[in-house]
Amino acid sequence: EESVHNLFRSSQYDFTNKLFLNFDDEKALANDPQALVDHLDVLLAHGNLTNKFRRELVAALPELINNADDPTAEAAERAHAAILCIMVAPETAVTR
Repeated sequence: EESVHNLFRSSQYDFTNKLFLNFDDEKALANDPQALVDHLDVLLAHGNLTNKFRRELVAALPELINNADDPTAEAAERAHAAILCIMVAPETAVTR
């Protein structure tokens, strides 16, 4: 049986091992920026996002991603953008 370390090491070089992330819940919320940010705040920031950051992100998301030609792609892009913005926010930084 492979150890976790060896499994990780082998996956770096063996590109047949793939990581698939499921963003279906986030894509379903993408057309409601407030609901998306509320969901991601709990999921990624444990409810630690400031009200100011939340308001700014909710206001920015509809303008940030606007792909009227493909609503499915727009939802995915908006969800991904929201996730990225929250992941790099100072509120999600772990300090010890």
